[in-house]
Amino acid sequence: MLPYAILTLLRDGADHGYRLKQRLDVLLAPIWRVNIGQIYQVLDRLRRKGWVEELPPEAVSERGRERWPVAITTQGLEELERWTASPIRPTRPPGPARNDVLTRLAFGGERCIDRLLCDLVEERAVYAAEHDRVTARCDELGLARSALDSAKRLALESARLEIRAHLEWVDLCLDHLRAEPLGRRGRNGRPRPTATLELRAGPAG
Repeated sequence: MLPYAILTLLRDGADHGYRLKQRLDVLLAPIWRVNIGQIYQVLDRLRRKGWVEELPPEAVSERGRERWPVAITTQGLEELERWTASPIRPTRPPGPARNDVLTRLAFGGERCIDRLLCDLVEERAVYAAEHDRVTARCDELGLARSALDSAKRLALESARLEIRAHLEWVDLCLDHLRAEPLGRRGRNGRPRPTATLELRAGPAG
Protein backbone atom coordinates (compact mmCIF):
# COMPACT_ATOMS: atom_id res chain seq x y z
CA MET A 1 0.00 0.00 0.00
CA LEU A 2 3.01 2.33 0.34
CA PRO A 3 3.08 3.19 -3.40
CA TYR A 4 -0.48 4.47 -3.21
CA ALA A 5 0.18 6.42 -0.03
CA ILE A 6 3.04 8.17 -1.83
CA LEU A 7 0.93 8.79 -4.93
CA THR A 8 -1.75 10.33 -2.71
CA LEU A 9 0.78 12.74 -1.21
CA LEU A 10 2.14 13.63 -4.65
CA ARG A 11 -1.36 14.41 -5.87
CA ASP A 12 -1.12 17.53 -3.69
CA GLY A 13 2.12 18.59 -5.38
CA ALA A 14 5.66 17.54 -6.22
CA ASP A 15 7.95 16.55 -3.37
CA HIS A 16 11.26 14.78 -2.71
CA GLY A 17 11.92 11.52 -0.90
CA TYR A 18 13.11 12.87 2.44
CA ARG A 19 10.16 15.21 2.85
CA LEU A 20 7.77 12.44 1.77
CA LYS A 21 9.15 10.29 4.58
CA GLN A 22 8.62 13.11 7.09
CA ARG A 23 5.02 13.53 5.96
CA LEU A 24 4.39 9.77 6.09
CA ASP A 25 5.84 9.56 9.59
CA VAL A 26 3.31 12.13 10.77
CA LEU A 27 0.34 10.76 8.85
CA LEU A 28 0.81 7.01 9.17
CA ALA A 29 2.01 6.55 12.74
CA PRO A 30 1.05 4.15 14.24
CA ILE A 31 -0.29 2.37 11.12
CA TRP A 32 3.19 1.50 9.90
CA ARG A 33 6.73 2.80 9.89
CA VAL A 34 8.82 3.26 6.78
CA ASN A 35 12.50 4.03 6.31
CA ILE A 36 14.03 6.32 3.73
CA GLY A 37 15.37 3.36 1.74
CA GLN A 38 11.83 2.05 1.23
CA ILE A 39 10.69 5.48 0.04
CA TYR A 40 13.36 5.67 -2.66
CA GLN A 41 12.78 2.06 -3.74
CA VAL A 42 9.07 2.76 -4.18
CA LEU A 43 9.76 6.01 -6.02
CA ASP A 44 12.07 4.16 -8.40
CA ARG A 45 9.36 1.57 -9.14
CA LEU A 46 6.76 4.30 -9.65
CA ARG A 47 9.10 6.10 -12.02
CA ARG A 48 9.71 2.95 -14.07
CA LYS A 49 5.96 2.41 -14.33
CA GLY A 50 5.51 5.96 -15.56
CA TRP A 51 3.40 7.00 -12.57
CA VAL A 52 5.84 9.67 -11.36
CA GLU A 53 8.52 11.74 -13.03
CA GLU A 54 11.61 13.49 -11.75
CA LEU A 55 11.85 17.26 -11.80
CA PRO A 56 15.01 19.42 -11.77
CA PRO A 57 16.71 19.65 -8.36
CA GLU A 58 15.09 22.30 -6.21
CA ALA A 59 17.50 22.67 -3.31
CA VAL A 60 20.64 21.37 -1.67
CA SER A 61 20.40 19.43 1.58
CA GLU A 62 22.43 20.17 4.72
CA ARG A 63 24.93 17.53 3.58
CA GLY A 64 25.38 19.23 0.25
CA ARG A 65 23.29 16.77 -1.74
CA GLU A 66 20.83 17.82 -4.39
CA ARG A 67 17.24 16.88 -3.73
CA TRP A 68 15.28 15.79 -6.77
CA PRO A 69 11.54 16.27 -6.39
CA VAL A 70 9.13 13.95 -8.17
CA ALA A 71 5.68 14.72 -9.50
CA ILE A 72 2.75 12.44 -10.19
CA THR A 73 1.98 11.92 -13.90
CA THR A 74 -1.35 11.61 -15.67
CA GLN A 75 -0.86 7.83 -15.63
CA GLY A 76 -0.18 8.01 -11.92
CA LEU A 77 -3.38 9.95 -11.29
CA GLU A 78 -5.35 7.42 -13.32
CA GLU A 79 -3.82 4.54 -11.37
CA LEU A 80 -4.56 6.27 -8.07
CA GLU A 81 -8.20 6.73 -9.08
CA ARG A 82 -8.41 3.08 -10.14
CA TRP A 83 -6.97 1.93 -6.80
CA THR A 84 -9.29 4.20 -4.81
CA ALA A 85 -12.36 2.80 -6.59
CA SER A 86 -11.29 -0.86 -6.59
CA PRO A 87 -12.76 -3.30 -4.02
CA ILE A 88 -10.58 -4.53 -1.20
CA ARG A 89 -9.52 -8.12 -1.68
CA PRO A 90 -10.24 -10.25 1.39
CA THR A 91 -7.20 -11.56 3.21
CA ARG A 92 -6.70 -15.27 3.66
CA PRO A 93 -7.22 -16.78 7.11
CA PRO A 94 -3.91 -17.68 8.76
CA GLY A 95 -2.71 -21.25 8.45
CA PRO A 96 -1.53 -23.52 11.27
CA ALA A 97 0.92 -21.84 13.61
CA ARG A 98 4.58 -22.68 13.12
CA ASN A 99 6.96 -21.36 15.72
CA ASP A 100 9.88 -22.25 17.94
CA VAL A 101 7.66 -23.35 20.84
CA LEU A 102 5.92 -26.03 18.78
CA THR A 103 9.16 -27.15 17.12
CA ARG A 104 10.95 -27.58 20.43
CA LEU A 105 8.00 -29.39 21.96
CA ALA A 106 7.64 -31.74 18.99
CA PHE A 107 11.33 -32.60 18.67
CA GLY A 108 12.73 -31.80 22.11
CA GLY A 109 10.24 -33.91 24.04
CA GLU A 110 9.80 -33.91 27.79
CA ARG A 111 13.29 -32.61 28.54
CA CYS A 112 12.44 -29.19 27.09
CA ILE A 113 9.21 -28.57 29.02
CA ASP A 114 10.86 -26.72 31.93
CA ARG A 115 12.68 -24.39 29.54
CA LEU A 116 9.56 -23.85 27.46
CA LEU A 117 7.45 -22.88 30.45
CA CYS A 118 10.02 -20.34 31.64
CA ASP A 119 10.26 -18.87 28.14
CA LEU A 120 6.48 -18.69 27.79
CA VAL A 121 6.11 -16.87 31.11
CA GLU A 122 8.72 -14.32 29.96
CA GLU A 123 7.03 -14.00 26.57
CA ARG A 124 3.69 -13.38 28.23
CA ALA A 125 5.20 -10.56 30.29
CA VAL A 126 6.55 -8.90 27.12
CA TYR A 127 3.22 -9.14 25.29
CA ALA A 128 1.23 -7.97 28.31
CA ALA A 129 3.44 -4.88 28.57
CA GLU A 130 2.94 -4.20 24.86
CA HIS A 131 -0.81 -4.62 25.29
CA ASP A 132 -0.76 -1.93 27.99
CA ARG A 133 1.31 0.35 25.75
CA VAL A 134 -1.08 -0.01 22.80
CA THR A 135 -4.09 0.48 25.06
CA ALA A 136 -2.55 3.72 26.35
CA ARG A 137 -2.07 4.88 22.75
CA CYS A 138 -5.74 4.16 22.06
CA ASP A 139 -6.74 6.22 25.10
CA GLU A 140 -4.51 9.11 23.97
CA LEU A 141 -5.97 9.12 20.45
CA GLY A 142 -9.50 9.73 21.67
CA LEU A 143 -12.42 10.17 19.29
CA ALA A 144 -11.79 10.06 15.55
CA ARG A 145 -12.23 13.42 13.83
CA SER A 146 -11.19 12.37 10.33
CA ALA A 147 -10.72 9.33 8.12
CA LEU A 148 -7.03 9.36 9.03
CA ASP A 149 -7.86 9.34 12.75
CA SER A 150 -10.15 6.37 12.12
CA ALA A 151 -7.36 4.54 10.29
CA LYS A 152 -4.97 5.15 13.18
CA ARG A 153 -7.54 4.01 15.72
CA LEU A 154 -8.35 0.86 13.78
CA ALA A 155 -4.65 0.10 13.34
CA LEU A 156 -4.15 0.28 17.10
CA GLU A 157 -7.23 -1.85 17.74
CA SER A 158 -5.97 -4.41 15.22
CA ALA A 159 -2.62 -4.55 17.01
CA ARG A 160 -4.34 -4.88 20.38
CA LEU A 161 -6.53 -7.76 19.18
CA GLU A 162 -3.53 -9.57 17.72
CA ILE A 163 -1.65 -9.18 21.01
CA ARG A 164 -4.66 -10.49 22.95
CA ALA A 165 -4.92 -13.48 20.61
CA HIS A 166 -1.25 -14.27 21.13
CA LEU A 167 -1.62 -13.94 24.90
CA GLU A 168 -4.55 -16.38 24.80
CA TRP A 169 -2.40 -18.80 22.82
CA VAL A 170 0.47 -18.46 25.34
CA ASP A 171 -1.98 -19.09 28.21
CA LEU A 172 -3.28 -22.15 26.37
CA CYS A 173 0.28 -23.46 26.01
CA LEU A 174 1.00 -22.86 29.69
CA ASP A 175 -2.19 -24.55 30.84
CA HIS A 176 -1.67 -27.50 28.52
CA LEU A 177 1.96 -28.09 29.47
CA ARG A 178 1.21 -27.85 33.19
CA ALA A 179 -1.73 -30.24 32.86
CA GLU A 180 0.34 -32.94 31.18
CA PRO A 181 1.31 -35.80 33.57
CA LEU A 182 5.03 -35.10 33.05
CA GLY A 183 4.48 -31.37 32.99
CA ARG A 184 3.04 -30.84 36.44
CA ARG A 185 6.37 -30.56 38.24
CA GLY A 186 9.90 -29.77 37.24
CA ARG A 187 12.74 -32.22 37.50
CA ASN A 188 13.64 -30.89 40.95
CA GLY A 189 10.09 -31.57 42.20
CA ARG A 190 9.15 -27.89 42.42
CA PRO A 191 5.98 -26.51 40.81
CA ARG A 192 6.52 -25.20 37.34
CA PRO A 193 6.47 -21.38 36.80
CA THR A 194 3.13 -19.65 36.49
CA ALA A 195 1.99 -16.42 34.87
CA THR A 196 0.06 -13.99 37.05
CA LEU A 197 -0.03 -10.91 34.79
CA GLU A 198 -3.32 -9.14 34.15
CA LEU A 199 -4.27 -7.17 31.06
CA ARG A 200 -5.48 -3.63 31.12
CA ALA A 201 -9.02 -3.42 29.89
CA GLY A 202 -9.58 -1.37 26.76
CA PRO A 203 -12.18 1.38 26.48
CA ALA A 204 -15.76 0.21 26.37
CA GLY A 205 -17.47 0.09 22.99
